[in-house]
Amino acid sequence: MHGCHVGLTGGLLYKDGPRKDCDIILYRIRQIETIDYDGLFQTLQAIGITKLSGFGFCIKAEYEGRRIDFLLPEEEGNYNPDEDNFFGEPPEENNEPDAWDAMWDQN
Repeated sequence: MHGCHVGLTGGLLYKDGPRKDCDIILYRIRQIETIDYDGLFQTLQAIGITKLSGFGFCIKAEYEGRRIDFLLPEEEGNYNPDEDNFFGEPPEENNEPDAWDAMWDQN
């Protein structure tokens, strides 16, 4: 739809306990020249994902207070370690488990 495939990676897949974020890789479909990032993030916004910032190869976003890093392997940019605490303290946990929590907090 927007010229990309989606992959899930990071500690969410292999580490026990709560994670600080969810890492999602956006791979360009090889038959498409460029990913339509504007259209993609408009679509994601419609389901509640908010784009917060970006610096080339990483776009930071959140969904219901949960942090998401969208990783863009074909893009360039400089990582600024001072932005590690961009989000401050993690949000309070919702007491009602849902599918998102189950994926996030697997033990």
